[in-house]
Amino acid sequence: MVFTLVCIGWCVAAQALPTAQAEDSLEQLGRSTQWVRQLYLETNDGRPSRPRITDRGFYLSDGPLIDPVAELRATYRAFFESSASMGDAHPICEYPSRYLFLTSALNRPRDVDVLADCPAFRNWSQWEGDPRVVVVMVDGYYGNPASSFGHLIVRLGSQDTNKRLLDTSINYGARIPEGEGPLTYIAKGLTGGYQASFTREDFYRQDLVYTRTEHRDMWNYELNLNPEQKRQFVAHLWELLGHPTTYYFVKNNCAFAVAETLEFVLDRDIVDQDTGWYPPVALFQTLEDLHRQPDNEIIASREFVPSQKRKLDAIIASLSDDEADRVQSFIDDPDQDLERRLADRSPEEAAVILEALIEYYDYLIEGYPERGTQLYDQRRRLLVARLGYPPGRALTVEPVPPGTPTGQTAKTRRLEIAAGSQGEQGAALLGFTPFQTAPTDLGNPDLSELTLLGTRVSVADRVSLDDLTLIRVSQRSDVRQAIPGQWPISWTLDVGADCLTHCGVSEGVRLRAGIGHSLSLDSSLVSVLVYGHQAGRRFSLDAVLEAGWAERSGWSLVTEVGYRQAIGPVGGSTGLASLVGRYSVSTSNSMVTSIHFEDSQFEGRIGWVWHLR
Repeated sequence: MVFTLVCIGWCVAAQALPTAQAEDSLEQLGRSTQWVRQLYLETNDGRPSRPRITDRGFYLSDGPLIDPVAELRATYRAFFESSASMGDAHPICEYPSRYLFLTSALNRPRDVDVLADCPAFRNWSQWEGDPRVVVVMVDGYYGNPASSFGHLIVRLGSQDTNKRLLDTSINYGARIPEGEGPLTYIAKGLTGGYQASFTREDFYRQDLVYTRTEHRDMWNYELNLNPEQKRQFVAHLWELLGHPTTYYFVKNNCAFAVAETLEFVLDRDIVDQDTGWYPPVALFQTLEDLHRQPDNEIIASREFVPSQKRKLDAIIASLSDDEADRVQSFIDDPDQDLERRLADRSPEEAAVILEALIEYYDYLIEGYPERGTQLYDQRRRLLVARLGYPPGRALTVEPVPPGTPTGQTAKTRRLEIAAGSQGEQGAALLGFTPFQTAPTDLGNPDLSELTLLGTRVSVADRVSLDDLTLIRVSQRSDVRQAIPGQWPISWTLDVGADCLTHCGVSEGVRLRAGIGHSLSLDSSLVSVLVYGHQAGRRFSLDAVLEAGWAERSGWSLVTEVGYRQAIGPVGGSTGLASLVGRYSVSTSNSMVTSIHFEDSQFEGRIGWVWHLR
């Protein structure tokens, strides 16, 4: 890199050349991209810039703007001209990442062991070992608006697989006051009303919340960093701990913060600074893109971590009919005599039934703690009964991931160009959606969708805004994988507007909410839902049969047939039918065709879709 050559030259100049030349080289280093990234400045051009970290205690130089050259000089003086003894209060211990960067860039003899004299940093960083650096994608969670797009955390931990729950977890999140209402929460999150920072947590606590309480799957991406990069990454996170930045749900979020840290460590662009949107999945897609480049295997491994619910689903699905009946029998009557109920089963079969029941009560206890001590008593009774049967794990079911790794899914921005018709009139259609997640496998039992701010414009004799989707959320859950005592619900919420140009806001506003059940059949998913549909001043009830089918070659098909009954003085009923076909050429491109009938009205289109980061 150019800046490295400059730095090496400066080191020699500092010792043998006139001061003016050394100062010139120092200034070039201070304006290098990697040093500016180290400082979290808003611009990368090396000029004085507003700091993104709002705590001025993070910087050693003075002034409303941060001059990266002045900050470099102040850092150098603090490190190499300080008379303070080593310890947690020494600048090197406060800024170990800067120390590692400068000693490398200036070609100074580096004493890495000097960081061993920083007790707090050494204990926190597992400095004397070889930590795994893992970036974790946590599935979306509709119970928290900020987590609807998913969440991202960093794990630092042991190479020993038996100790991974003891890993250190680095979380980046907004500092939200207690009692903040959801509307205030969303408004402030979108407008920069919160501060956020990196914090350290024990990973087992986050595993408890995400996989066992909120039932969210996770993907672990272990990074293939060399020892030098690992040290730099860990040290940089240490420097950033607790120092706040302005938080935005859609951009300066958990993924953006971690991506910027990786930009510094890898010395390469990862974040597109010009886009106004950076969902967590975007970082994983970038890692996959980098990994495909020659001699750049940034991903060491990918690991799916199923939620407690997914584990239990897999266990229930693996049981024989008789085993499932006995599990259900105990759930219905937990006071029955276990020994007598299992007397006609072999010891191995009895162990399977008991372990399935123990997993069920673990699921209830961790996901529904408000249900009290009765669950603990029943679980304890099952554990005692299990001790009477052969030792060793009887259940060895491993849940299957619900699709491809998170970084290999389709990009989240969607641009569509199509030709369409409404009745006898043809039109060109242009659609853009800044965020849309939906699995490419429409037969997946976990079929879900999240779409935000989608728009579609038609161009015929005039330009018209035909569709605006503020938010559309769909969740489909297979009743065949139902946990005993539960009946999974499938649902959809769609808020937006139709034909705004022609109808106006009062008539075009759309609110549609539906609820029902779904059943998976091989590569298809069939759902029956009942919708309430508000269109302008008109309200109706819809009964809809929906079927989705997909195959691995890239073809997919979704069809709906239904009946709409208008409610109110006008009344009336109509039939509904639609067909949407798609051929996915890749995760970035697909061809889409659709047909829609409502009463005697017909709409159709065929077009091409680009999925953009």
